[in-house]
Amino acid sequence: MECPYCKKEMREGFIPATQYRVRWIAGSPKGYWGNLDDREQVWLSELPLLTYKTAEAFYCPDCKTVIIPVKEFQDNFDKLGDKVDEIGKKFAGAFDRFTASREEKDARREAEKRERELEKRQENIKKGKDPWEL
Repeated sequence: MECPYCKKEMREGFIPATQYRVRWIAGSPKGYWGNLDDREQVWLSELPLLTYKTAEAFYCPDCKTVIIPVKEFQDNFDKLGDKVDEIGKKFAGAFDRFTASREEKDARREAEKRERELEKRQENIKKGKDPWEL
């Protein structure tokens, strides 16, 4: 790639993204740790999940300038979010089924317990005892 400033050849390289996505943020770094929602941001790399990602970069040793071509990573990030939502829905459905099964089992146990108590009361009546004595 030709340097737009000095017109000499730039060196090809990359900027690693090992923990977070590399991004450019508009404005000054003052208040950077605050809310970034109101600042313009340009993603320069993909999200490094279980591996590292890179942002392609070109360096001009004469001008001491780095140029990073911007690619469309937001689409990939949105697709990842959609997959996470889909997985979450599957787990929610499985959790709902598990909860319903557990409630049915608890209701069945409670009904069996009431039935045993009723049988004991009927036995006590036959024996001439207090029906409420278990």
